[in-house]
Amino acid sequence: MAENHYDTLEIHPTASQAEIKQAYRRLAKRFHPDTNRAVDGHERITRINAAYEVLSDPSQRQSYDQRLSYGNWARFQATENVAV
Repeated sequence: MAENHYDTLEIHPTASQAEIKQAYRRLAKRFHPDTNRAVDGHERITRINAAYEVLSDPSQRQSYDQRLSYGNWARFQATENVAV
């Protein structure tokens, strides 16, 4: 299953703005290219930055949450139609 922005920042979808910021700072420090030379470090910090950019803006977060909800509903409907 694809990772969503909440998974990327290792937070719950009901996290507050302060929790989002705290998670971002923690992960950015851990995976920053200057401190983490791992091969996938650049890709990981890029995902962390993208997740924070969306979730730190209330209007972008609301839109993202709606898309997530619709995607989950569409997947549910698809599995229901297959099972019938």
